[in-house]
Amino acid sequence: MPRLLLLIFIFAVLAGCNANPNSITNSPTATPYQFPATFTPAPPTATLVAPPVTTHTPVSTSTLTEGQAVIQLTSFARQSVTPTPDTSAIPLFYAEILALTASPTPPVIPRLAKHEWTTEPILVEYGWICGGGCTYPTGQVTELILYNTGLLIRRGDGLQFRHLPENNICRALNTIDQAGYFVYDKSVYRETLLGAGGSLYINVNSWQTRFDSWYGISDFLDPETYQSYAANAEGCVSGWCEVPPIILQPIRDTFRFLESFDPKGWKPYTPTRYFLALQRGFEPTERDQILKWPDDLPKPSTLFEEIADGQSDARITLLLEGEYAQNWTIDTPIAFVQSENEWFLLQSQPLFPFQEERADRVLGRPDSKYLATFEGISLSCEPGDGVYPIPTP
Repeated sequence: MPRLLLLIFIFAVLAGCNANPNSITNSPTATPYQFPATFTPAPPTATLVAPPVTTHTPVSTSTLTEGQAVIQLTSFARQSVTPTPDTSAIPLFYAEILALTASPTPPVIPRLAKHEWTTEPILVEYGWICGGGCTYPTGQVTELILYNTGLLIRRGDGLQFRHLPENNICRALNTIDQAGYFVYDKSVYRETLLGAGGSLYINVNSWQTRFDSWYGISDFLDPETYQSYAANAEGCVSGWCEVPPIILQPIRDTFRFLESFDPKGWKPYTPTRYFLALQRGFEPTERDQILKWPDDLPKPSTLFEEIADGQSDARITLLLEGEYAQNWTIDTPIAFVQSENEWFLLQSQPLFPFQEERADRVLGRPDSKYLATFEGISLSCEPGDGVYPIPTP
């Protein structure tokens, strides 16, 4: 019996070894994985300074068969791509530094022509609008002013004046015209926090009219100073760097002409009006100038009682006309005066004809006949009147 069982086991093993593998019906079928034939890399993100980006381009494809799985192998060649800079990613201050190297398109200046017109009393005026801590009560100071009568007033060694003949008036206006003041693009100028505060202003009323002011420009009108600021800005690569403004040549030339305009023959000028401001609540120091309040004017304490109801920290303004202006001898913009054992901070400055300021109290009467001499004057200017040379720095 044991021998019979052994024979049956041997025959079963032999039958299994001779079986057909294709007869197995539950064998799983492998699904081939198809790799992409090509590869397109995502475009590189440009930065301000970026090295070449390496991408890959397919150049050949081969197939390897392993059992029932089919695999495509793709080879790639190295290719260098130079990205296009994205200027939106450039920090603002650095973009402005780059703009310093750009030369703005100069304005097209028309040729001189003949002009006839009825003038405004003030033809040309330039000066400074104060920033913080202004010592002038009006908040600005006039450096030079030219009237249609030929009256020319300037701040030189004290206030000075002279009269220009009509052809010299026209020559001055022709010079401003040919400097390009009427046609330049002001939008190129960008206000700056560098340098001194305050604004330069230039006002011209001729056959064309233009009033412009430029905040923070004073330290940049000198080319050497400008270049020093520009060099510092260009050397800045991180953090906050303030960039000097772009100043077009018409602004520089008009300013240089007005600043240096010196037709000679100056005489001392006596103002016909003064604008004053008085404040309480200040005590002078050893460095402050102390002056005597004029006897012909109402006392400051009385004026405060009448105008400011006696407020201890109030500020009042006065306009002196006629005799009061002629008798005013204080020629400093800021000082201290004492009245009835009380100190007052005094600011004063002259006003020229047709410069208007609203005051709390007017003392004296204006000379209306004098002002009438500026009205209704016609001028005729032509190319033959010529131009003045504009000085170079």
